[in-house]
Amino acid sequence: RLGNHQLPSVSANHKAHRDVDETASEPEKSKDDKAAKLKKHPGAPKRFRTAFIIFSQQKHGELRAKLREEGSEIDTINVARMVSDQWREMSSEDKEKWEEMAREDKAR
Repeated sequence: RLGNHQLPSVSANHKAHRDVDETASEPEKSKDDKAAKLKKHPGAPKRFRTAFIIFSQQKHGELRAKLREEGSEIDTINVARMVSDQWREMSSEDKEKWEEMAREDKAR
């Protein structure tokens, strides 16, 4: 509550300035314009995969297959959490295998 205090009025000059700024702005670009700019060339090389991504791709499939055999159906989010927990608990010596694979992928 402001009580008896009045807010200062906006001057005519300020209103005119604001109107000019609003009309001078560029028209908004559509989503199609952005998609056209971000589209990669079909022959462009793919970005290299990190050690975690390589580990995740392999372990996600293995874990999903193991859970299917046990008759358990866990959604993808929980499987991804389980994989990331495994990665976090790994020692740096164990991660070295995956980091070497990532270096090879980066060199391609």
